Amino acid sequence: MTEAGFGLGMECTAHEGYHLYESDFFTEIVDPLTGEVLPDGVEGEVVLTTLKREGMPLIRYKTGDLSKMMACPCPCGSKLKRLGPIETRINGRLILKNGGSFNPWRFR
Repeated sequence: MTEAGFGLGMECTAHEGYHLYESDFFTEIVDPLTGEVLPDGVEGEVVLTTLKREGMPLIRYKTGDLSKMMACPCPCGSKLKRLGPIETRINGRLILKNGGSFNPWRFR
């Protein structure tokens, strides 16, 4: 994401999510409709705040990406927070008549 300046995190050898650069970004997962912060393990919109940028800081920047914070520890032993895989974007889902949603990207 170019708005953030560089990557938000990196994937380790365990390949179970992305370890976040917590010293550079404050990352939240929020409900896309209400903006309420969601608990670990619940999918929502990735929102970030830059902590070290001075020229163009981002404050609660809504990325449009859907993911979740991983709740369990990483097998690699790192203590950094982990962001789950980004499966789709908010506008990448199809809304069904019953109010549910369907993600066609899951059938790649």
